[in-house]
Amino acid sequence: MSRMKIALLSVGVLVLIIVLPIGLMFLTGTISMGTAGFRGEVKAIEVIKGSGTFKIQAYQGFFEKCEAIRAKEANINNLISVYGSNPDEKEAKVLLGLMNIRNNMVSEYNGESHAVWTEGQFRDESLPYTISLERRNTICG
Repeated sequence: MSRMKIALLSVGVLVLIIVLPIGLMFLTGTISMGTAGFRGEVKAIEVIKGSGTFKIQAYQGFFEKCEAIRAKEANINNLISVYGSNPDEKEAKVLLGLMNIRNNMVSEYNGESHAVWTEGQFRDESLPYTISLERRNTICG
């Protein structure tokens, strides 16, 4: 066999071994699927860190949520003062409903506050890191 034929055969084998599998990966989307996690993570970081709108909304959102919890606590405390220590069945259901709504609001606030890689990093230092489910005397800033 001549040197030219050996060289051409070698190049052909290299193409089959290297180029063909890479081409197949592109065609089947294997590379795209393999890098999806990384690309998604980069996109999330860009949205979270790079977006001024996201930062402002997250920052203001904590104040709004905290104040909404305080307002719900005021409603509960006002009804307790009106109903007294022995509310009837209907009054007790109203109080229980308001307390459950408040607890859901507190859980949402705490969840976002503890999410230090997303919204939580934009919570103002003057706001509580965690709001208690038991106490109804939240202080916001």
